[in-house]
Amino acid sequence: MRIKLIYIYIYIYILLFSKIIFLQLLKLEKANKESELIRCPKHGRRSEEIKKKEFIETKLKYLEDKINILNKNLKYMKLKKNEKNNI
Repeated sequence: MRIKLIYIYIYIYILLFSKIIFLQLLKLEKANKESELIRCPKHGRRSEEIKKKEFIETKLKYLEDKINILNKNLKYMKLKKNEKNNI
């Protein structure tokens, strides 16, 4: 029984660690897209530039949503972990 609990704790820590790493990667990608968006012209001269800017803005929105969801998941997992430790 004790070994099973140890495996569960190891699994939880691995999940937390992987989600934290994934969150950092998403934040890096978001920063990259934001800097790319800054380089796009504000008043597009060509239709390709306008499409590229719209694509980057859409990608940024997607990344922000993903980061928010991951943050909520991490908080929930930490709360669950703390609950189990208190029991």
